[in-house]
Amino acid sequence: MHCPKCGFHAGQEGSRFCRSCGFRLDGVAQLLAHNGAVETSAPQTVITPQSPSPRKKGLKRGGKILFAGAVFFPIFLGLSIGVESPEPMAFPAIVLFAGLVRMLYARLFEEDYSQPAAAQPVLVALPTVPAALPSYQAPVVQPQAPTSVPTTGHLEPPSVIEPTTSLLNRR
Repeated sequence: MHCPKCGFHAGQEGSRFCRSCGFRLDGVAQLLAHNGAVETSAPQTVITPQSPSPRKKGLKRGGKILFAGAVFFPIFLGLSIGVESPEPMAFPAIVLFAGLVRMLYARLFEEDYSQPAAAQPVLVALPTVPAALPSYQAPVVQPQAPTSVPTTGHLEPPSVIEPTTSLLNRR
C-alpha cells in the first residue's frame, strides 16, 4: 500500500501512519476494503436527559411558593391599609410559611438522586467522514544545481597573536 498523500510505500499492511509524512493510514485501509464507501455501522451515542432528584424538585417548588408569597405581600399590604384591618395580611403570611415548610421538608426528608427521564432519547450526530479521498498529487522534485566543493588549500590559519594585537591597537 502506498500513502495517498506523499506516495511513499507504507510498508507492512497494518501500518497506522505513513513513515514519510505521518499521514493516518488506518482510515485509508478501511475505505479500500469497502470500495471507497464509508462504513455507517458505527454506533450512535444516545444521551437521555436526567430528571432532577425529588429533593431538587421540592426545593424548586418551595422557592416558587415563597416567591408567590413575596409577590402577594405588597398587594395584601395595600388591601389591609385600605380596609384598616391586619386580617388580609394572613394570606401572604400563610403562603410564605408554606414555601419555607416545603423547602425544609425537601431538604430534610427527600432523596437526592437522579432518575432517568421517560422522555424521548436525544441522538447525538457523529462527525461524517468524506466519501472519497482527495486526488493523488505526485510529489514535485526540484532539480538541484550541482554543488562544487570549495578548495581550502590556499587558506592559511590565522595567527594566535593577531586577536591580542588587534585588542591592544584599539586602546
